[in-house]
Amino acid sequence: MGINFGPELSEKLRQWIEEHPEWKRDSVIEKPSRTPITCDLCQDTGWVRYDLPIIDPGFGQAHRCICRVEDDRRQSQEALLRYCQLPQGAIDMTFAAFEVSGQLKEAYMAARELRIERKVPFLLTLFGPRGCGKTHLGIAACHAWMGQGLPAKYIHVVDMLSDLRAGYADKRRGYDDRLALYRNVPLLVMDDFGTQQGTDWALEQLDTLIDHRYIERLHTVVTTNGVPDDLPERIADRLMDRRFGVCVGIDADSYRRTSG
Repeated sequence: MGINFGPELSEKLRQWIEEHPEWKRDSVIEKPSRTPITCDLCQDTGWVRYDLPIIDPGFGQAHRCICRVEDDRRQSQEALLRYCQLPQGAIDMTFAAFEVSGQLKEAYMAARELRIERKVPFLLTLFGPRGCGKTHLGIAACHAWMGQGLPAKYIHVVDMLSDLRAGYADKRRGYDDRLALYRNVPLLVMDDFGTQQGTDWALEQLDTLIDHRYIERLHTVVTTNGVPDDLPERIADRLMDRRFGVCVGIDADSYRRTSG
């Protein structure tokens, strides 16, 4: 029921509105303009419901429209790249861009064998001098996993230890949260193992991390400029366990020179 203002008040109100046309309903409320529909299937909602039999598992469920598949894939890849945190200039360090020759073939094949569907081997350790292609292969493994929509994490060992140490003073993302990321990511690439300071704390972090990933059978790549004898004994025992891992020594000319 509307409000009855009485004939005298209603007439005054009508006159006032006539004198102030900007307050008329049609002038105050702008009718929204309609954006043309680009997808007839989902009406630009991004979701569709198919006419399926009631016994079908997909009955009554909303499904992603085909018009959004490419955008979803691109956004997923961007999120995986942010999570992985590859170094600058590493976007092109793929298996396809790796120049395989001589001794590098064994390391190349070992890196390609690290796949989520293959439970063994899940450990790969690459030994060799600087510039022989170890980092490229570790990053290429990350690209391969991300290409399948799987999370991977690349980290320089020194940077990882600095990140963990910073967690002690961070209330929002503390030490435990940071450690959990490295412990549980499906593929972890630890680059330049051995360049970190050999403090008791650092060795404890690395030992705990590698032991956890060894026990949980999580795919891990370790690169080092040293030799197996340079590794702490307990860590070496894990990485060089032939039941679950592969160790490849690269005694080759600089990969950077030969691939240039």
